Amino acid sequence: MSKVQQRKADAEPGGSRLHSIANWVCFVFGFTCLALGVGRLWQSDIPGASLGLGAGLLLVFAATVDRFELLKGLGIEAKTRQIDDKLAQADEALERIRELSELTGANLIFLHSKVGRWDGPTTADGYRVAQEVKANLTEAGSSDEKIRAVLEPWVRVTCGDILAAHARELERLLQRRTPTLSLQRSAALARTNGQENADSLVLREHLEQAAAFIRRLNEIRTIDLQSLPTAFMRLYDEAPLIDPAETASVRADAQSFMPVVLRIRDDLEIPDAQRWCVEIDRLLERAARSD
Repeated sequence: MSKVQQRKADAEPGGSRLHSIANWVCFVFGFTCLALGVGRLWQSDIPGASLGLGAGLLLVFAATVDRFELLKGLGIEAKTRQIDDKLAQADEALERIRELSELTGANLIFLHSKVGRWDGPTTADGYRVAQEVKANLTEAGSSDEKIRAVLEPWVRVTCGDILAAHARELERLLQRRTPTLSLQRSAALARTNGQENADSLVLREHLEQAAAFIRRLNEIRTIDLQSLPTAFMRLYDEAPLIDPAETASVRADAQSFMPVVLRIRDDLEIPDAQRWCVEIDRLLERAARSD
């Protein structure tokens, strides 16, 4: 059963009882007036008979008007069942249009979000499409849960781009350390003819820590958005081999973007879009150049 049918079924019991009571009252009074009219006619009271019979017929007609598809008389047209059926069909059509809007919007957001990153849509382009779809679904009467589900690809991609760009800057700091560590390990191994020693083992552990942390950074797009900002900002505390002073500037930059990410996640919108769409594009360009 569709939502329209369900709402109609929920609303029918009370209205149906009231309708039945009204019909029965009209029928009883109509039958009474007819009986009085016949009695007056029997007594040769033509005016009284006319009044009684006319009122009785009118009340009986009112009690049974919904039995007729179309009544024409005295310039009056009564369309009852046909109108009800047409209204029900219109409600069903609107329900189908709403469902189609949700499906179309979901696919539009998915395709627009997954398009290739090179020469792809700007942040402003993606945001404009997302807001148009959101507005259309809201006007169509879609629930907040359905709208959020439709816009989820845009949320995931936009937030993921921001987080990945900041993670790339942190990764770049770490990668500046690894070549030096590799050279130091090679020198340590050379001192013992290629055999592991205390220095080489420590350096190997450092390199493994760096590699493991870089893997975490490369998987940042899979982070649970509900864990933000704590889970992401914790990376700056857990980054191995990097002096805290080196991470201070990139940490501050990442922190400034967190309110934007949270607003996208929670409200499906970018605050001060004119400013932050440009800032996001600059961040992504900067991260791409670091490659």
